[in-house]
Amino acid sequence: MTATWKESDDIFRPAPVSLMPMLAGVFRTPRKEDSTVVLVSDAVMAEIFWQLKSKGDVEMGGVLVGNAFVDSDTPLHVVAVRRGLLGDDGEGTPVSFKFTSDSWQSINSKLLGLPAEERNIVGWYHSHPGLGVFLSATDRFTQRSFFANPWQIALVVDPNRNTFGFFYGREGLAAQTITYATGFPEEQPVSDLSI
Repeated sequence: MTATWKESDDIFRPAPVSLMPMLAGVFRTPRKEDSTVVLVSDAVMAEIFWQLKSKGDVEMGGVLVGNAFVDSDTPLHVVAVRRGLLGDDGEGTPVSFKFTSDSWQSINSKLLGLPAEERNIVGWYHSHPGLGVFLSATDRFTQRSFFANPWQIALVVDPNRNTFGFFYGREGLAAQTITYATGFPEEQPVSDLSI
């Protein structure tokens, strides 16, 4: 017996909008029409950094929720990240992170606490404490297997070096990123996004 994958009609898909005119005003150089741009606020990044610093040199991870848009005339995608939901009880070591059934239950519980329009999983994130920002072979497998659409992103954070990078699609290519600030607070942000 062969199982066949069929996406349901209620799965999240990016909304088609005219993106190129908006992005032309933001970037000095033209954007590749087949790339992905990530929009993320400093508050969201500060919260994610704070989450990932909480266990020191042990890798941690979670999912990114927000919205995605596809240009109505090109394959350009824009992903707006609204928050990161940490996968509590994942298996982390200094060099690896694994989602477990408990971490998925934690994420699902946090998702259900959000308004319905904010439950779109647009990607995943995890830390590389002290290792730098890159997608390892295992990370690329995760991206290729579970986040392969061009609007699905991976965020890798090195909380020890205060660096991060976004990657997108099946191949885990580097995404262009627009952030709204450059610094990250050393303590917990004022807004508590944990649910």
